[in-house]
Amino acid sequence: MHTVLAFRPHDVLMVSRQSGIGIDTVFEALIERIPAPSGKADAPLAALVFDSKYDNYRGSSRTCAFREGRIAPGNEDPVHEGRKPATKC
Repeated sequence: MHTVLAFRPHDVLMVSRQSGIGIDTVFEALIERIPAPSGKADAPLAALVFDSKYDNYRGSSRTCAFREGRIAPGNEDPVHEGRKPATKC
């Protein structure tokens, strides 16, 4: 199976959400395997919107990749037409 899915057997984590086995190793692996952002937090916000959809219940939602800058709850949402405050970041 590792040949078909192109992963190394020692990279696979033994994890079970139901029993709580290996949850700590998931967070450790995320920190080790995913590089830190290379952008500058004090730079102007730069984001790439690569998906957008509308839901009748939740309204519009976007999937963005933030490259530089910082956004926090209460800031103006730079990728929304109405410039509403950001509620989830």
